[in-house]
Amino acid sequence: MISTPQTRILHLHIEKCGGTALRTAIARAIGPATRLFPKQYERDMEAIEADQWDLISGHCGWQVLQPYGGHLVTVLRDPVDRFVSSYFFWRDMYRSGKDRSHRAVLTDVYPLDEFVKIKDEQSLIQGLLNAMTWQLAYSPVLPKRQAQRARGITEAELIATAIAHLGECAVVGLQEHMGDFASHFEQRLGLKLDIERVNVTEGRPGGLELSAATRRRILEWVYLDMELYQAACALVAARTRQLEPAA
Repeated sequence: MISTPQTRILHLHIEKCGGTALRTAIARAIGPATRLFPKQYERDMEAIEADQWDLISGHCGWQVLQPYGGHLVTVLRDPVDRFVSSYFFWRDMYRSGKDRSHRAVLTDVYPLDEFVKIKDEQSLIQGLLNAMTWQLAYSPVLPKRQAQRARGITEAELIATAIAHLGECAVVGLQEHMGDFASHFEQRLGLKLDIERVNVTEGRPGGLELSAATRRRILEWVYLDMELYQAACALVAARTRQLEPAA
């Protein structure tokens, strides 16, 4: 059976925002015959035959995913928390031998308070510098982001585009409130989700308190993402109110 934009689900998966668990839950909710596109990175998701897939889920940007047509869903996370979670996740992956990328090496070499000061590593720029905003507006891929910069896009245009795209999503969630996302998803798309936690960062210290200096440096990485996250919180709150029964 061919999927259509009326049935197809497009999941814009932002790293460290609960996307792996969400992809699994959506596939399970659709049913055992779900045709899930098997790859997750933008380089593998361009020019695919969308009608062959019920669920397309990956670390790709709006420009690649949205044109396929379907119910586009995404989840965001508090940007400071996402930054910290990424650091400890990459460090865990390096120490377990599962990731030998340069960004993972850096997390093992530098404590968080020093890691936040690194400004010239491209893999960190792609993964952390206003990454949610770029992915919602255009692409998470650094050369494509640089191309937008070269054509003269301003930060005001960038964040406005990301927020506009957020409003076009069928369902938007916050990683801290996945239960609300599941409720919105069921109301909008008619599928009941059972979202289990996966890819939990075991090595992240409990009760971690950031110094004021470290938090300030993280905010230098995520200042546009903070605006986007605030817009997402407002959008989710408004959509939640719409679901509440009238008094």
